[in-house]
Parts: sequence; structure tokens; C-alpha cells
Amino acid sequence: MPEFFPRRTIEFRAVELKLPRRVSLSLIGMAAVTAVLVRLLRLLVLSNRTLTLWEILPIFAIGYIILLGMTAAYLGNHPVHQWIWRAPLFAVLESIAEALASAVLIYLHVERIGQARAEWANWLPMSLTTLVRRGITVVVFALVLAFVVQLVRSTLIEKERGDHEKRA
Repeated sequence: MPEFFPRRTIEFRAVELKLPRRVSLSLIGMAAVTAVLVRLLRLLVLSNRTLTLWEILPIFAIGYIILLGMTAAYLGNHPVHQWIWRAPLFAVLESIAEALASAVLIYLHVERIGQARAEWANWLPMSLTTLVRRGITVVVFALVLAFVVQLVRSTLIEKERGDHEKRA
């Protein structure tokens, strides 16, 4: 008679990644989350008329920290030689997602351009400006980050070789 249940079983455990880790692996997910966070922070700042320049500048710095932090979180999942195409693509997709978020905010009549309310005629120029700014920022940041990563790696390799030679 055949056995329907084997005496020995092999158990495979699937490792399911947590949500932040899964999102960090997704180019579109990271670009969309970054765009929404940066655009909402911008809306928060521009809709508050009581802020002074010295209060606005640190908040915009936080926006750039979010942008560059999310860029680093995404690029860190991939080898440095792939950053050549991943960084510009991230900047383009983030800009597109930010333009879509801006379109939604214009539709809701809450998007700002300075202290004035943005209209549909402002959407394309704002989107192109965002694309240029994000593109330059992300690509320059990725170049600097790649240089630092390679420098640290080469330093660690040299240190490891020195330690290995001392033991031998």
C-alpha cells in the first residue's frame, strides 16, 4: 500500500520581506513614495504664510534629505556599476510621480507656486523645472555616493590585505 504521508519531510521556510524592504527594492515604489512625501512637504511649507525665510530653508533641506535618503536607500540595493542608469531613471520617475501629485493638487485647488495658487498653465513649467532640479540633484548625489562607496571599499580591502599579511 502506498504511503500518502511521507515519514520524513523537508520544510522550506519562505522569507517574506517586510514592507519597507520590499518598497526599497522597487524603483517605481520608491520614486512614488519620495514624490508624494516631497510634494506634500512643499505644500505644507508654501501654504503657511507665517513662516519666515529662516524657517522655510530648513524645511526645504528636509525635503532634499528625504529625496537623497530615498535615492540612497534604492541605489544601495544594487551594484555601483548599475547606478549609471538607475539614478537618472529614479530621478525621471520621481519627477513624473511628483508631476502627477502636482496635477492632483492643482485639481483640488491647493497646489502653490510661491504664495499664489497654481493653475493648469503652471503645471508644465513646474513639472519641467522639477525634472531638471531632481535630475541634476540625484545624478550628482549618485556620483558622489559612488565615489565614497568605492573609496571605502578600496580602503577596507587594503586594510584587510594588511591584516592578512601581518598574520602570515
